[in-house]
Amino acid sequence: MVNESIASRAVRGYARSLSRLQTTLRHEIDCISSETMISVYLMGLYEIMMPPKKDLHPWLAHLNGLTAIMKARNKETGLCFPGLGFLGAPDSALDRSSRNIDQKTPVNRWVVDDSNHDKETVYTECVTGRALNSSPVANGPWIHASLDDLVLRAQTILQAAPSLLESSHPEATANVERLLVAAHSQLSSFRDWPSGIHDHCQPKTISHHVDASEVSQLDVFPGKVDIYPNLYVAGVWNTYRTTLLRLCDVIAQCGMYLETDTMPFRETEEYQTLRTIASKTAEDICSSVAYHINNDWVQRITGASLQRSPKALGGLFLMWPLYAGSVLSIVPDIHRAWMRRKLRSIGVSMGLAQAVVLADTVDLRRSTDPFKPLIIAQGHVFMWSATMF
Repeated sequence: MVNESIASRAVRGYARSLSRLQTTLRHEIDCISSETMISVYLMGLYEIMMPPKKDLHPWLAHLNGLTAIMKARNKETGLCFPGLGFLGAPDSALDRSSRNIDQKTPVNRWVVDDSNHDKETVYTECVTGRALNSSPVANGPWIHASLDDLVLRAQTILQAAPSLLESSHPEATANVERLLVAAHSQLSSFRDWPSGIHDHCQPKTISHHVDASEVSQLDVFPGKVDIYPNLYVAGVWNTYRTTLLRLCDVIAQCGMYLETDTMPFRETEEYQTLRTIASKTAEDICSSVAYHINNDWVQRITGASLQRSPKALGGLFLMWPLYAGSVLSIVPDIHRAWMRRKLRSIGVSMGLAQAVVLADTVDLRRSTDPFKPLIIAQGHVFMWSATMF
C-alpha cells in the first residue's frame, strides 16, 4: 500500500513538473539541459510507479513521449554517456592503452578494430562516432550483438507474453508455442553474450564468506560480493541479468501452459535448468548490491581505492534489478525475499520513495493487477532509454 501522504505530495509535484516541462520544451536551449532531463527522468519514474488503474492509453502515450525525449536528446547532443545517462559518466577505470580505436568505426554496434597490435583483437561499442571512456570491451573471433539490441528484441517477447499466456482464444496454444520458440532463441543469444566481454569488465568476486552478523547492515548477500570497474559496467551487467531472468520466467510460464498431465513441466530437466540459471543470475544481482551502495566496506575488504559514487545513485540503479528479481516465480524464494527487503531498505534509507513503492507492489502474476506486466515492460524500456542509450 502506498503511503497516502507520499502519494498526494507526488501527485502535486508531478502536476507542477508537467507544467514546467511543457514550458521548457518550447525553448531550444532549456529543453536539452541536464536539469530538464532530470525532470523528465523523475516524471518517468512517477509514471511507472503510479500508473492509472483503468485506462492505460493516455499513460502509455505519455510514458512513450518521455522515453522519446530522453532518447532523442542523447542521440542529437551526444551529451549523455551510456550507463549513467544524464547523470554523467564517471572516469573509466579501463586501461585505455589496451585499445586502439579507428575514428571511422561504425557507431552503436559491436565493432572490430583490425589494427595490428600486440595484445588482442578488441571489440568496443561506439556511440556518437567515438569510443566512450566507460564502454565495455569484448574479445574473440566473432562479432557479438550489443546488449541494447538484445534487450530491445527481447522486449517484443516480454510484452507479448502476459496477454498470450492468459488468452482463451482457439489459437492460443499455437501462439504460445511460437512465443516459446522465440524466447528460447533469445535466451540462447543472451547466454552467449558474457563470453564476449573483456576480462577487465567481468565481475570480480572479492568475498565468498560473509559474517552473518554483517549481512543486514552491510547490504551483503550471504555467499559472495562482486565489484566492477565502475557503475556503468555494473549497470550493464544488471540490465543483462534482469532481462535474462525475465526470459527464463517467460519460458517457464510457457512450459507450464503447454504441459500435460503425464509430463508436468516442473518435473522436466528443462525446468531444472531454468531454475539453475535463475538462481545463479539472482545471486549475481544480489552480489552487486554492496558495490553499489557500500563503498567503504568494499574498499576495506579489497584494500583498493575504488571510484566513489553517491549512494543514492547506486540505489537508483539497483531498483529495477531488485524489483524484477523479487516478483518472478522462476527466482528462488530466498533471493526474492532478500531482494524485496533490500529494495525497501534502499527506499527508506536513501529517500528513494519509488523503491518503497516497488517493494510493496503485488506479485507479477496476481490477477488483482492485470496491467502490472505491461507496466513493468514499459518501465524497463524507459529506464533503459534513460541510462543505457
